[in-house]
Amino acid sequence: MLGLFVLLGNVLENFKLSQWAETVFVLPVFPVLLVGIIVQIKRWHDLDKSGCWVFINLIPIIGGLCTLIECGFVKGTEGPNRFGPDPLRQLPPPLPRR
Repeated sequence: MLGLFVLLGNVLENFKLSQWAETVFVLPVFPVLLVGIIVQIKRWHDLDKSGCWVFINLIPIIGGLCTLIECGFVKGTEGPNRFGPDPLRQLPPPLPRR
């Protein structure tokens, strides 16, 4: 996601775009950012940690590095936790009867 924002910033700074084109480029940033935050909160819940851990990203460098390690490389909790059942352990739905 950071790469997308860096690319967007470079395009907006290096190319003279009309106001309309800049708006078209910037408009998708907010939904992408919102979805990224929601996915990260779900990942923190998978680790049996509060979604408030998303705020660690506000700490420069260390926050992003901690998030990368925890959410990117650490395996989620085995079995159910306080946020729900293990999504990898759920049984598949039964086959329909003929």
